[in-house]
Amino acid sequence: MINREQLNKFKTEIEKFIIDGEHSFLFLQGDSGSGKTTAIKELIKEVRQRESRNFITYLHAPLPATERNIYQALLLSLQLNFTVKRTQFEMFKIVENVISVTFGETGVPTVFVIDDAENLKFGNWSQSIESFKQLAEIAGAKFIFCSAKDLVPSTPISILRKSCTHRLETA
Repeated sequence: MINREQLNKFKTEIEKFIIDGEHSFLFLQGDSGSGKTTAIKELIKEVRQRESRNFITYLHAPLPATERNIYQALLLSLQLNFTVKRTQFEMFKIVENVISVTFGETGVPTVFVIDDAENLKFGNWSQSIESFKQLAEIAGAKFIFCSAKDLVPSTPISILRKSCTHRLETA
């Protein structure tokens, strides 16, 4: 586990990413129990108390990591749940529309924090990350992937160009 000083530094790095207009993806890597989730949850709580305009949503990467399950998790993180069964495409378009409207009205991007992001590797990682890229380009979304495993080596270069990484080191 990291100490308070390291935790605050880590949260500062995450906040810089959120306001940074250059990057759409942040890969946070650290061993299990290193403090990634604690830092993220503290930061979300602080940002929500301080600024009503920021929209940060938190979710766990689903298992199995099918496109349908990923879109369902994104919808649930936006507090949208449907009793009518939707196709993958319909769910993607709903997510896209909701975050596009939010971004258009406020100029503030929706930030999706995806914890246990290594679970996405159990699905079609390339297809998932391309969907996230499309949401970033069309709707201004940002994605923070928290993972115990390094996701960067299997990530397409087109995504890495719009990404930054941070490794959480434990003592």
